Amino acid sequence: MVKHVFLISGKRKCGKDFCCSILYEILKNSYNVKIVGVSYSLKHQYAKQFGLSYEQLLTEGSYKEQYRENMIVWGEELREKDPSVFCREAVRMAGECDILIVSDCRRISDLDYFQSQFPNDHTTIRISASIPIREKRGYKFKAGVDDALSECGLDDYDFKYYFENESTEEYARTFFSSVEAVELK
Repeated sequence: MVKHVFLISGKRKCGKDFCCSILYEILKNSYNVKIVGVSYSLKHQYAKQFGLSYEQLLTEGSYKEQYRENMIVWGEELREKDPSVFCREAVRMAGECDILIVSDCRRISDLDYFQSQFPNDHTTIRISASIPIREKRGYKFKAGVDDALSECGLDDYDFKYYFENESTEEYARTFFSSVEAVELK
């Protein structure tokens, strides 16, 4: 049974996966921890429906990028009918665990779902990085992607924690260790 959920949000190339990995490393010796993404379940269903490689859609390469815009449109169509469709699937894909790290909350409906399922046992964290840092990580603005709801839906949300991911791994480890100490005491 899930004891706590960390809900991670941030723009493309801000380092969400890096931060989730740090948090996972901090927690794994004391808890059964799983990292899931709302986008993992979206990509899984998209790959299944269109005969694509799920594994390739999970990578940072050009394979995923050639389908990104269509995946966004397809995902929005499904979310219009059921805003929690990919959140529910992400939890199902995670299976049994003590701690669930959701690596890519992008919409209010994502946060609403997890907060309703884990009302007293969740923590929201916004990861950010400046555009120059994100560009060093491969970011290039793309209309229809970077100005879409999937990137901007939580820009005005009041997260519990904010982490500017522009420094060292040690700095990230210190930040996430302090979050763990407060949230899982």
